[in-house]
Amino acid sequence: EREKHFSAIADTANDAIITADSDGNIIYINSSTSGMFGYDQQELLGSPLAILMPERHISKHEKAFKNVIETGISRLLGKTIELSGRRKDGTEFPLELSLAKWELNEGIYFTGMIRDISSRKFIENELIENRNSLIEAQSIAKMGNWQWDVRSNTVIIYMKFRQQNLIIHMKVFFQCCTLRTKN
Repeated sequence: EREKHFSAIADTANDAIITADSDGNIIYINSSTSGMFGYDQQELLGSPLAILMPERHISKHEKAFKNVIETGISRLLGKTIELSGRRKDGTEFPLELSLAKWELNEGIYFTGMIRDISSRKFIENELIENRNSLIEAQSIAKMGNWQWDVRSNTVIIYMKFRQQNLIIHMKVFFQCCTLRTKN
């Protein structure tokens, strides 16, 4: 009864949910796992977790996994970390992993909640590129930039210019006036 309840909840999650035993073999996946990694459920069940990782991370994972089994200590438990995953077709993608360790009938198990963060990383990279392009354009044009804080009605101007081989950074604040129109 409890398993059916858990499966019903887990299979509605958008994130992948994977449980592994103390040998590092996958014993449970939800339906989102198949879509995220490109494997059928039967291909993953019984397979080592390493099947979902880029080659360069496998030895570090195996060493850390062995250490957790022996000591019960992990700095990753209860935290969300960014890693890379590997799909069945070999492509890599950025992911967030939240990891939990639990025990049942003297067995140790690990359950990971995995979120594909490809879209977020793409947007972050675009923002960084756009910011860098703006900085370069401002540098070429010898211009600064400005921000208008609507709450305080303050404009902040950032200027950077050279004077006698010194780079001077200025931050200028001034209050904006309020314009009103008559109807």
